[in-house]
Amino acid sequence: MDTAIPPGNPDNGDFFATEQYLPAELTLGIREIDDQHQHLFELLALLKSHCFEYGNLPGAEADLLLRHLAEHFATEEHIASQQGCDVEQHT
Repeated sequence: MDTAIPPGNPDNGDFFATEQYLPAELTLGIREIDDQHQHLFELLALLKSHCFEYGNLPGAEADLLLRHLAEHFATEEHIASQQGCDVEQHT
């Protein structure tokens, strides 16, 4: 996975720390999914900040977000399938 933004580290007060963008209530306890959710929230926050500061949407970062979303949903579908969930009925 290519990352333009390093993952946050809540232990050192990092701006992109988990608790700032991913409330504990939204964690699932599945490390891979929770890490992906954290990174998606970080990317969204970065895009939002850029849009407000510069008045435009940076194409490369928006594309990165779309790639991460596609990977994330594929991961969720894979894990759900492993647990016997019918992902076709999940909308």
